[in-house]
Amino acid sequence: MSKFLIFLLIMGVLFCSLYFGGKLTADGRMDKFLDGGVNVSLFVWQKLTSWWQSGPSESMDYLVANLTDQGKVKIDEWLAKKGLNEYGDKQGTVYTGGTPAFNEQTGQNVDKYLLILQKFPELVKELDLGKYLQPTK
Repeated sequence: MSKFLIFLLIMGVLFCSLYFGGKLTADGRMDKFLDGGVNVSLFVWQKLTSWWQSGPSESMDYLVANLTDQGKVKIDEWLAKKGLNEYGDKQGTVYTGGTPAFNEQTGQNVDKYLLILQKFPELVKELDLGKYLQPTK
């Protein structure tokens, strides 16, 4: 339901920007002319797309950072029950560099539970991982 409302909001913003035909200038002002609506629409679309993609990732980072050992055990048990390896892939999967947890672009390791939850976001709800978070200070 909330995704539908967000979709309606995005479509409304895009329609209004095309209808009113403004162009966003470098200093943040709106210059009005007919063909500029496309520029505003693209700008708004890029911002909303960026927000949409970063939102779940940031909350997933928070969840993994505060996940208790008991929550991690729940994830490990789910993987074993499904017959998957420790990264959520088929048993016997071979990885370049030995692990999918190494990010070659940054040179840093990514938490394996973050990789798993990005691959299977439904686990947060299915395993009720919210109840396995460490209390924040």
